[in-house]
Parts: sequence; structure tokens; C-alpha cells
Amino acid sequence: MREDDFAQQYAGMTDDQLMQVMADKKELLPEAISALDLEVQRRQLSSSAPPQKTWEVDPDDPVRSLEDVFRYRSLQRQKRILDRFGYWIIFGPVVLLLVSARYAYKDPENLKTIVGWVILVAGYWMFTVLRISAYSCPQCAQRFGNGANCFYCGFPRSSTPENSTGRAG
Repeated sequence: MREDDFAQQYAGMTDDQLMQVMADKKELLPEAISALDLEVQRRQLSSSAPPQKTWEVDPDDPVRSLEDVFRYRSLQRQKRILDRFGYWIIFGPVVLLLVSARYAYKDPENLKTIVGWVILVAGYWMFTVLRISAYSCPQCAQRFGNGANCFYCGFPRSSTPENSTGRAG
């Protein structure tokens, strides 16, 4: 695409959409970056960060943090188990197979089983980590991010007292 094409595309976006593109500016092509900078200057927008919405505590809502969501807690529990016992889960059966018979490691079927088991468990481990990192905020339905608060709305990850205001400090 040419810079003019990028300029037309950015001209049709809202201010919030432009600020979200600005947050991922490092991943853009040089032509797109220059067109984006021109559009931001034309609209006289601040390019520091996307606009942050404030999260207000609702006393009737039982979900006050991401950790209060059952599915997220379940994912965290799975990850803790895999972090704590993952190597045993992966390599325990491998060691048992290798020591169970004198030449079991020379059988191609046993090697396929070992490699398949390692790939299966390691893949599930990685899949769990990706699901946690891509979890959506229950407040704004955007990707939560890795911080203590949601990147978009400020919803807290934990309901500890230092995060009870709903804003990153």
C-alpha cells in the first residue's frame, strides 16, 4: 500500500481507533507510520497513550477483579499445576518407559509414544499460557494485557487493597 492509501484509511477512523493504532505503532510499515503521524497531527491528538476509561466500583457486582471470574481462576489453577508439576508430568512417563525394559528405548513405537507425550503435554502447557495472556476483560471485553489493570478500562486483575481504586498507580 502507498502512503496515500494509509492516509485515507486513517482519515476514516475515529479518534479512539487512531489511538489504538498508535499503541501498536512499532509494528507498522514506515509508510503507515508517516501517514498515521500526519493524521494525528492534523487532528491535534496526543500520541502518548490511548484514552483510558475509568473503572467504577459497582457494589452490586460480585466481580470486582479478574481473579473473581471463575474461568480465569480455573485457567490460573491449571497453569500453577503445570508450572509446579509440568516437568514431572512430561518426563515421568518417559523415564518409566525407559527403565521398564532393558531395550525399550530402541523400539521406534516407544520413541514415537515418548515424543508424542512430550509434545502433547508441552503443547497443552503453552496453550494454557496463551489462553491466560489473551483473556478478555469482563468490563470492556478487550484483551486484558499483562499488567495489574486492564490496558483499556483500568479493571483490576486482583482485588488486593492496592488495586481497589481501579486505576494503576
